[in-house]
Amino acid sequence: ETRAIEITETGKFTAGKASVEEAEISGVYEGELTVRNRLLIRSTGKVTGTVRYGELEIERGGRISGSISMLDEKSESPKSGGMTKAAS
Repeated sequence: ETRAIEITETGKFTAGKASVEEAEISGVYEGELTVRNRLLIRSTGKVTGTVRYGELEIERGGRISGSISMLDEKSESPKSGGMTKAAS
């Protein structure tokens, strides 16, 4: 199991799946992403797909879209009534 993922400005992760404690995205992530703690999307970052997170931080200019939900604190299950609309 991977503890963290970092994608640099020029980096791309597409059509994949990751489950980590923390993630910092400055490049492009497309796919399924579960971050049990903090997901940080930098100003140059773009995340699309199915995203579940414990804590979310997006710098001005960062983008996120797809199915987005906050994890329940006690499990990896999305909270009922979690945000599902696209945000940018």
